[in-house]
Amino acid sequence: MVKKSVKKFELRIAEYIRKNTLVVFLSILAFLAIAIYHLVYWLLIPYPNDFREGAGVHVSRLFAEGFNPFSDQSPTNSFYMYGFVMPLLASLYERIFGYDGYFPLRLIALLSNIGCACIIEVIVRKITSKQFPGGLAFCLMIPTGWICTELLGRPDTLGLFLALAAVACFSLGKSFLSNLIAAVCLILVFYTKQYFILLSIPIFFGGLFINAKRAFQLALTSSMLMIFSIPLVNFIFPFYFPMAILTYGETLMSLGRLVYQIQDFSLLFWPLIMMVLFGGYSMFFKSEFRFNRNFTSGGPLFVLKTKNGDDTCPHIIFWTTLLVINSIFILWLGQNVGAFRSYFLQLLLPPLIVCAAFFYDKMKDTLYGGHWFPIVVSLVCLLIPARGAYFSHPFKPKETQEWVECIALLEPKSGRILLQAPVFVHEALKYNISDFQNGLFAVDWLDAAQNRVNSVHP
Repeated sequence: MVKKSVKKFELRIAEYIRKNTLVVFLSILAFLAIAIYHLVYWLLIPYPNDFREGAGVHVSRLFAEGFNPFSDQSPTNSFYMYGFVMPLLASLYERIFGYDGYFPLRLIALLSNIGCACIIEVIVRKITSKQFPGGLAFCLMIPTGWICTELLGRPDTLGLFLALAAVACFSLGKSFLSNLIAAVCLILVFYTKQYFILLSIPIFFGGLFINAKRAFQLALTSSMLMIFSIPLVNFIFPFYFPMAILTYGETLMSLGRLVYQIQDFSLLFWPLIMMVLFGGYSMFFKSEFRFNRNFTSGGPLFVLKTKNGDDTCPHIIFWTTLLVINSIFILWLGQNVGAFRSYFLQLLLPPLIVCAAFFYDKMKDTLYGGHWFPIVVSLVCLLIPARGAYFSHPFKPKETQEWVECIALLEPKSGRILLQAPVFVHEALKYNISDFQNGLFAVDWLDAAQNRVNSVHP
């Protein structure tokens, strides 16, 4: 009964699309036009999208001017707790085109975000051997760069891009060179956004189900590169490790924050979660793991045998391992009060998309599948996160006016020295105002304007 109803619904959608091809085409164009408008808006807006964007702006500016931001010879700068890779890349842009505020960092974040989507598209297409799931995966990966519905000039998406590049090189490659590239990407991840180095754990354990020999090879190579890189980085940037790791600041953790973010993420991507739960139960609870004695010859350490004796696709076991271990990490990282969606979108969404695409492809017949069922699933998956991923609202006139008034207070009128926070670094650089505060907690002023500026929420 249900199957017949779904089939009729699919046929109606197919008939509507056939008769209204122009309407559907224009709707897609309108969707893309609105998305591109918001993308350009957040890329070019002169106000900070995040409290810490300015810290990255300042460090990249110091690199561009020939200073070492992580040495005792460097001018004082806003406290920057992330890796040096992204501001170093932004400084190359500034050396060529000149100082351009937040734009270089946001441009890197945007290109990295598109790169993440491309990697997931390739992986899904390789696993399913179909174009459509890959295209859908590309669209679903876009929200990873829109953490708080805005494009942020932070190293999150660059770190995720390097991590996914390491995953792709290891899982899809077969040579030592691909393993070496994966190891280099993992090291760069650590110096881009530190916590992404945690992904090396599920990559290793998941890799045991693809090629145990290459998994141990990757672990050994990346460990040796890391041991070599630490004294080298410490020699070039003497203050980097104290600033970026040891002096991380107090992070507030809350179990309530974790519960709220789980609810938020589940509401956005519940279709994918349901597919993974259905598929995971059908595959893993009706199969058994067996030790592979011939793993030294280049095979997996364990294989998953189905009831009829067939081997389960090792790549889906690899990505399921990433999903499970990353979910364990989320139980701790998701309690961070200062983060919203970021850990969930960056750690859970990529393996969730890959696993959902695989399980759907294998179970579409039992899920009342048909030619148009993927269209229905796609609309549900895309339209729910679209509000928070593509169509974030621009600043309201009142918010823009508050920024205008706030920035006007920064103009030096009587030689005042302001204690700056990262949120105002861009303006401070324009007016050559000294910056003495590490900017960890609040914006502090030496005059009566303190309360007025503190009331502005970026």
